[in-house]
Amino acid sequence: MKRGNWKRWFSILLTVVMVMSLSAGALAEENPDNGEADAAVTLTAQPDADAAGEGDPQTVSPAPEDQAEGDAADSDEPGDTASDEPGDTEEETGPAPWVTVTVKLDKVNHKKYINGSNDGMFHPDSPLTRAEAAQIINSLITGATDADIIANTTFSDVPSNAWYTPAVNKLASYGVMSGNEGKFYPNNNITRAEFVTILSRFEELSESTRTFTDVSEDFWGYRQVISAAEKGWVNGYEDGTFLPNKTLTRAEAVTIINRVLQRYPDYTSISNRTAIRFFPDLLSSHWAYTQVMEASQTHEYSKYGYSENWSNVQHEKTVLSPGYHLIKGALYYVDGNGDFALDKAVEGHWFDTTGRYTTGNGTLDTLMRTETLKFAKDGMSREQLLQAMFNHMISTKNFTYLSREKLVGGATGWEERYAIPMLQGRRGNCYSYASVTFFLAKNIGYDPRAVAGYVGHNRAPHGWIELVQNGVTYIYDTELTMAKRLKGYNYYLFKMTYSSAPFIYAKR
Repeated sequence: MKRGNWKRWFSILLTVVMVMSLSAGALAEENPDNGEADAAVTLTAQPDADAAGEGDPQTVSPAPEDQAEGDAADSDEPGDTASDEPGDTEEETGPAPWVTVTVKLDKVNHKKYINGSNDGMFHPDSPLTRAEAAQIINSLITGATDADIIANTTFSDVPSNAWYTPAVNKLASYGVMSGNEGKFYPNNNITRAEFVTILSRFEELSESTRTFTDVSEDFWGYRQVISAAEKGWVNGYEDGTFLPNKTLTRAEAVTIINRVLQRYPDYTSISNRTAIRFFPDLLSSHWAYTQVMEASQTHEYSKYGYSENWSNVQHEKTVLSPGYHLIKGALYYVDGNGDFALDKAVEGHWFDTTGRYTTGNGTLDTLMRTETLKFAKDGMSREQLLQAMFNHMISTKNFTYLSREKLVGGATGWEERYAIPMLQGRRGNCYSYASVTFFLAKNIGYDPRAVAGYVGHNRAPHGWIELVQNGVTYIYDTELTMAKRLKGYNYYLFKMTYSSAPFIYAKR
């Protein structure tokens, strides 16, 4: 080969190598973090499954429920996993995940940033959706101006009239959240890694030597997870894992946000139930209970260590209307001020500290609520519930007759003694039927009276219940209805007056 040709070929080869090198570099920069896109954000409320009480000093005695978030993680349902990982399905349309946005979160004012659902519940262990996350985070942004807008953004799957649309569009315009190929996926659940990635955009990332066995350096959200752990926002599990792709719950989200905002519960006020919110599905024993109280009530505060003294706590009413509410087989009562009855009597019912009507007997309470779930359907009125209960009692598929001790007319205090064996064994006499009918009627919001009396011309000992409605006393006789129907008679002794009943009923 001639010397000139050799130089020319060497030059061509060098050019090819340089082009390939530059192309590889460009590809590496195109998605440097394997697509840390704003990971499906869906914040409805659940502390990060790491450690609900993380950061609380040893000198403060947090409520028992503020324990490691790792414990809370066990309550997540196995199927609740995010349907899209930001690195795989989301196209980053805002700033790179490790670059902070110019908008800020309010770390001064402790206003309510999360509510329960329109069913009056909080659903602490339900997954957080991207739409919910957007709504919560947007409510916490303070002092934003047009100068913070990167680009006005809309999404094809975010309707203009949806409740979450304003929040989604604002966060997208600020670069806090993004979508993929023009879609936002508002109903997708968010994962732990995705959530901390979004929150990390409000602050510079921290360097750390922290490690998790399931978060390698090539994981798309590695820097964000490690930074969040270093800042104390999240913690890992006892086995050294972080579970980055685990669906975030509402309780976990609340706990993480409280840490980001450096908001701490006032354990004394919460213990004393001073203007504390009540959600039927969130007992004080729940690991994130105090965190939810902090997040769901607007209040003024003074800090001391990792706790607060609250003042001027804003009263929050339940969304449920005044009156009785049957929730998962348990009866609750809401008064005219929008508060649940707690540890008090209402119209012949005693409501305990959990807000549920109780008979005072734990075994009977469980049996009564379980039985109620068998006939109660969502949307039923109290009258419909009463009739459904009556029909449930007279069906021989549910209960059958068994001779038991008879009572003298006018006897009282026998309801519990007959109800428990009937609910456990599914067999009993008229007093057994009457006693179960009595407690089930109580559990749907009525105040019945169980009667031990006599029926018929021969004055046979018999038991039934009566209800006073609009000043009129009515008979409800489940056992005799069942017995007569077995003999071919079409009696239906539901809501009958003593004068109109087909049999003579005598109380003594």
